[in-house]
Amino acid sequence: MLVVGFAFGIKNNLPRTGAGDYTYDHNGNMVVDPHKNITTTYNHLNLPEKIEENDSAKFIEIINDAIGTNSGTASKKMIQIR
Repeated sequence: MLVVGFAFGIKNNLPRTGAGDYTYDHNGNMVVDPHKNITTTYNHLNLPEKIEENDSAKFIEIINDAIGTNSGTASKKMIQIR
């Protein structure tokens, strides 16, 4: 059986597959964190490409070159991630 997404609880246990607190993609990257109200998009190198605050226009774009070297960030209404 191939499971594409896993849902972990706040204590990092796996109570079930499907909807839960955190959502991960098939590479193990966390894409949704409802506690911080953010969604993260990853590039082909599994590096974060964009971090968006849900229900608002706030985001951070992370700029990497072809081999993954971070060459800067651009943001609109910079958000603090704790």
